[in-house]
Amino acid sequence: VSTQSTWGFKLRKIEMAFRSDRHIQKRQIVEAKRQDFTQKIKAEFNMKSKAEWENKTDVVIEEKIVRKKVDELKREHEAQLEQRRQKLVEMLTLEEKQYEQEFFSNLETPEQVREKMAKRLQELRSKREQARKDEVERRKETQFRKGADELRKLDAKFMATNTKLDQEQQMLEKLSRQEAEMQEEQLYSKLCEVDLAQKAKREIEEKEARKKQVEERMKVLNWQKDTREAQRTNEFRNEKKEKEMLKQQWGEEDKLSLIHISEPTRPLYISYAVFCLKKK
Repeated sequence: VSTQSTWGFKLRKIEMAFRSDRHIQKRQIVEAKRQDFTQKIKAEFNMKSKAEWENKTDVVIEEKIVRKKVDELKREHEAQLEQRRQKLVEMLTLEEKQYEQEFFSNLETPEQVREKMAKRLQELRSKREQARKDEVERRKETQFRKGADELRKLDAKFMATNTKLDQEQQMLEKLSRQEAEMQEEQLYSKLCEVDLAQKAKREIEEKEARKKQVEERMKVLNWQKDTREAQRTNEFRNEKKEKEMLKQQWGEEDKLSLIHISEPTRPLYISYAVFCLKKK
């Protein structure tokens, strides 16, 4: 009886040891799952931070490329301006040289100036003499006409007819100018009407184009808003699921910890072979 009791006591000890080992294994499995989950979360966080960093670096690189391109364009523009300045300077110097040559070539000597002044004086004297002769002839003719009554009457009639002809000519010119002005006014009025119609048409087309642009922008903004709301809802659902999973895991861990604490202190694990050797 004593041997059976000892054997039963030993078997119970072995069963208790195996039971505690199972609890430990379960606890280890739960901890491994939790570690895997935390590692996944850390990996996702690292991937997200890496993606953000890559996006930031891409933006910085694009800005540097744009700045470099702008600087290159500025340098090219400055070089072109410098080339144009050099060309203008060369053209100005060439024109100055040409003007100097022309000035020196046209520069007259004192003898040439005297000759020109003598020629001009001779021309003025001849013109003055001719004007004096014409004035003498005119006065002789007027004196002769004043002495003859018939010639004076004919001259008066001739002057009256000339004045009438001049008046008629002036009236005709005035009428033609008025007709031309009226035609121009009609043409300008037609052109103004055409311009106003074209302007109204352009304004209508611009309004329609602006309206289309506003509608397209509103569509894009609504689409962006819907996508953002969908992303937010998905993120909220994922966070809720993660929180529920974490709560479940933490509850299971709390249960296991309570079970482990409530169990008695187990003895050291002894294999079956060692147990048989000790028995012998």
